[in-house]
Amino acid sequence: MINGVLQFYRLKLLTGNIPEVTMKFVFTAFLILLFAPMARADQNDLFVETALDFVQKLSDHQFQEAARRFDARMRALTPPEKLEQIWDQLTTQTGDLDHFYFSRSERIQNYLVVYVTCVFRNAQLDAKIVFNPRIEIGGLFFLPVQSPEAWQAPEYADTTSFEERELSLGGDQPLPAVLTLPKKKGTFAAVILIHGSGPLDMDETIGPNKPFKDLAWGLASAGIAVLRYTKRTKAYPEEIARSKTFTVREETIDDVLQAILLLKSQPQIDSTRIVLVGHSLGAMLIPRIAVQAPGVCAFVMMAAPVSPLEDLIVKQLKYVFMLDGKIDAQEKQQLQTAIEQRDLIRSSRLTPETPKDQLPFNSAPDYWLDLKKYHPIQMAKKMTRPLLILQGGRDYQTPPAEFHGWQTALKGHANVTLKQFPELNHLFMAGRGKSKPVEYLVPGHVAPQVVREIAEWIQTKCGN
Repeated sequence: MINGVLQFYRLKLLTGNIPEVTMKFVFTAFLILLFAPMARADQNDLFVETALDFVQKLSDHQFQEAARRFDARMRALTPPEKLEQIWDQLTTQTGDLDHFYFSRSERIQNYLVVYVTCVFRNAQLDAKIVFNPRIEIGGLFFLPVQSPEAWQAPEYADTTSFEERELSLGGDQPLPAVLTLPKKKGTFAAVILIHGSGPLDMDETIGPNKPFKDLAWGLASAGIAVLRYTKRTKAYPEEIARSKTFTVREETIDDVLQAILLLKSQPQIDSTRIVLVGHSLGAMLIPRIAVQAPGVCAFVMMAAPVSPLEDLIVKQLKYVFMLDGKIDAQEKQQLQTAIEQRDLIRSSRLTPETPKDQLPFNSAPDYWLDLKKYHPIQMAKKMTRPLLILQGGRDYQTPPAEFHGWQTALKGHANVTLKQFPELNHLFMAGRGKSKPVEYLVPGHVAPQVVREIAEWIQTKCGN
């Protein structure tokens, strides 16, 4: 969802999921991508030394010195005090930095990217540092350490029963897409997966976990085709950053409508049996999308909030800050900032001219003005097509109280089915005890009972 310079403070917030709060715990401290001339490969050692020195300065709380490594735009957008805030938010959750080391480097178009693996007390993250040829930092990510080989297919996925086809979604700015298609003869019901918030790939990857890939392979094994695609904020961050009118329509809704058209053009898809499955922010938007998608058979909302996103940010901060049983002075200040931002969004003081630095994620006011006009419960009450609402009982990003809101509002609606899974978290993966952000770094899979519930419900409501 994030606009402006694409600053994602998803350390203690969503995943996701806000905007992310778009699924969360991606540990993205912030992202600013800049363009520069090509760097020479023989300078790599100097880039690595600079990256290691930068992380050392963060660890030593020498934020003035660290910020001097930024290029001009980064210095303007992320002054030392902002860098200090980001680092403190990170280490509050991960614990202090114990040690770090150079992992690898890669060239991406005109940039040299250096990865420094940071071993904190409670987590291990990669600092992904993007350099221009003047050895200035133009982009910084903190990402869960992962390898492409880490993901393994869940047991419920029968990889012999389906195939995957690469497709392209959209026109002038296409999105990479994959259609997972059962190998059986005939036409199939088909699901479109709708992301949570944040810049997510087609698998909705968070750490070593790929919940959308789990769903795609699991549902295809049950005879249901699945379309998933890279989210626009992931594929075109620079274009999104330049937009002054970015809302959830550009973030999510327009691409879902294009995905419906794409599925209808596929000869093996039964166009009367298309189902939208949204997660987190994507789930919250289902009632709004449904109005514009009259031909869709049914809808599934996974971890759907009923509260405004600005309220969820405050709730999530309180939850994470209290995991250690206390809220310290710095956390109180961060919480107070979130409360002030929430109150601003609620008030009549929010206008198209409101400065972005007064709003969550440094995002544009149009995003929040648009969401203020959206009332998901009221729109869901008007829905007549089948609607399945699923909730994890250990979800702290969309807590069970949100699910209870749906239960109360939609009681007596014959088209609505609601089900809660007590042991599952925001990713619909199993765990024990209180859910913590760090558990998103533990490899897992969407629970088999969730895949089974969705598959059987679709077959019941839309036909085999």
